[in-house]
Amino acid sequence: MSDFYIMLKRIYKFFTVPVYKLEGTIAKKFIAHAYKRLFFSEWCVDNPEQFDHDIDLYYQWPSSNNPHWLERGVYNLIAIKQYQNPVLIELCCGEGFNTTRFYSKSCKKIWACDFDRKAIKEAKKKYSVPNVIFEVADIRTDIPERVDNLEPTNIIWDAAIEHFTEDEIDKIMCRLQKILNRKKGILSGHTIVEQGGGAKAA
Repeated sequence: MSDFYIMLKRIYKFFTVPVYKLEGTIAKKFIAHAYKRLFFSEWCVDNPEQFDHDIDLYYQWPSSNNPHWLERGVYNLIAIKQYQNPVLIELCCGEGFNTTRFYSKSCKKIWACDFDRKAIKEAKKKYSVPNVIFEVADIRTDIPERVDNLEPTNIIWDAAIEHFTEDEIDKIMCRLQKILNRKKGILSGHTIVEQGGGAKAA
């Protein structure tokens, strides 16, 4: 690379970096307000079945500095990385943010499902990658034993267990245990005990 070309690049850098930093600052403020409005419009009444994690990324995280929504993806990824060529089943994946942004890079294949057709439509639109299969499915009856003829090493059931009754949870857990036994696989995720609708608080 000639000295003249390096000089031109330094001049370019000197003049453009402040401009692009200003552009980024303005864009961040604009997008934060846009997702704040989206959050309040979606959640003001009749809460949606799934959460748009762009609201977390662009509005809630910068305003609260609470990384909990990222911790879930990180902890599940640690479980995935216990295997050399992980094959993942993700239950109740929502709009697929964690599926693609956290898990897809480390997995050989992923089958991710949700009961909500709108969520899966959004997942296919925003987060489609070649090794991820997004499908509408009822996990009480539709969990596959294999993914593209591969035996799963991991199942993620994250932030959704509380939507089911205790009897349904028991039956689903038995199914998951059967699937994971072949590879001595790992079930990961987190949940809350919800009052009403699903599992009852003691």
